[in-house]
Order: sequence, then C-alpha cells, then structure tokens
Amino acid sequence: MNIPMIRPSLPPHLVMVLLLASCLVWASACGDEQQQPQQVPEYEFPIEVSTLTIDESPVAGVPVRIDGSVVGFTDAEGVFKGTLLERPGEEIELSIDEMEGYYVDSEDTRESTTLKITRSLEGNYRGLPVTLRAELQSTVLEYLTWVQLNCDNNLDDEHCENVPILLDGEEMARTDSTGFAHFVFEGNPGEEHEFRVDMSDSGSVTIEPSSPRYEIELERNGMVFHINEEFTDPTVRTRRRARPRPRPRPQPQPQPQPEPEPEEESSGVIPLF
Repeated sequence: MNIPMIRPSLPPHLVMVLLLASCLVWASACGDEQQQPQQVPEYEFPIEVSTLTIDESPVAGVPVRIDGSVVGFTDAEGVFKGTLLERPGEEIELSIDEMEGYYVDSEDTRESTTLKITRSLEGNYRGLPVTLRAELQSTVLEYLTWVQLNCDNNLDDEHCENVPILLDGEEMARTDSTGFAHFVFEGNPGEEHEFRVDMSDSGSVTIEPSSPRYEIELERNGMVFHINEEFTDPTVRTRRRARPRPRPRPQPQPQPQPEPEPEEESSGVIPLF
C-alpha cells in the first residue's frame, strides 16, 4: 500500500522566509541578553582614621576627606569612623588636612586604595575596611629667655629692679633686686615675636634707652634668648667715683744702739800669746 507524502500547504519560498524571520528574532533576543551587563551590588565599607602624636597623644578636630570632600573630623580620642556605601572595584582616596601647630609627612596624610569585598564562611559578602593612621608631630616648642638689666653710675640701681619684661605686650616676668629675670614661653618655629623692657614707670627720671624692643624669630631646634641691657640718665653728669685714699706707709722705727763696754785699765803687761 502506498503512503501519500504530506506536503506543506504554504509555498516553499514562503516557508523559507518565515524560518529566516524566526531565526532573526531569536538572535536579536539572545543579543539583548548578552548586551545587558549584570548590575554589581553596593556594599558597606568601614572607614577609620586615627591621628596621634609621636607619644600616642590623640589629635582632635582633624578634617577627614574622601576624594577631596570633607566627610567628618576626628573626635577627642583622635579617631574618625564612618561607612562608605559603594561598589567594589572603585578606587578612592582617603586623606586628612594639615593642622596648625602640627607637622606631618605628606605621605602619611593620604591613602589611595581599591575597594574590595570578602566572603565569610557562611557565604556572605562584606566590604573590607579602609584605614588611615597619621602620626603628627607637634611644632610647639619651649623657648627660654634670660634678662639682665644694669644701671650705670648715673642711674640708681633701683631703676633696674622690678622692671616688667613683655612678650608681644604681655608681661612675662619682672626683674629682681639684681636686675635679673628669666621665663619660658611656647611657640611655633617661624613665628615672629617682640620682647620689650618696660621702663615707663621711672617717674621723672630720664632713662636711656627708653623701653627698648627686640624682634625675634623662632627656630625649629629651639633656642635661648639673652637680653643684656645697660641704662643711664643722660641728664646727669658723669659721676666720678671716689678714689680711695692711699694708706700711709709705715715709717721705720729707730733701733736702740748697744752701749759700749768699759775699757779695762792697762796693767802694763803685753800678752804674747
């Protein structure tokens, strides 16, 4: 028995067109799926910055920046903590600003890093922390000042006693009964200051130099300042110092002369031996 062949009811060229159209639609759909990248989720990345001095003392109030924008300040313990919500693989720069009164190496003020995540044993992902530890060195140093005031023969010594010594207009010390004073003050290298010996409380006496001033500049290695000034009264003629009277020279005392021995009377005998 002959089995008849089943022929399509559509013309062959139309069937071919439909097949090509189906393939194009399928390829287009596949291409769209490949062109859409999978979105990377955002993670929380802990941020921690610590600012301490060499002796481990905290430095508070230091500005903290991420990519140039201030995000906070260090607290009383010298620590800043925060959380950054970002996708892994992003590169950020964590930095701090310089603080007045402190010196820090520029390499220790910034940290550039790429955000990374890690997987826990439970299979959870979390962002790795980004930290920056900066060691600051205080630029405040101590400076010692010695003062010696002298009054010459035309000025009583009392005018060099209890004289105020000023630093930038602020009284730091007064001279003692010998015209001596000393004090210690703090400052930053490069600062300029002014010492002044205040002789304004001299009454009607004319004193020169009149309240002399001294300009100074602080150095990084610290230093000791010496002020040695002599004062006089130009309206008084130079006083002559009393010369001590010469002591009389001792006069030699006459020595007593020995009395001559009495001569023996001659017996008429001439000694031969």
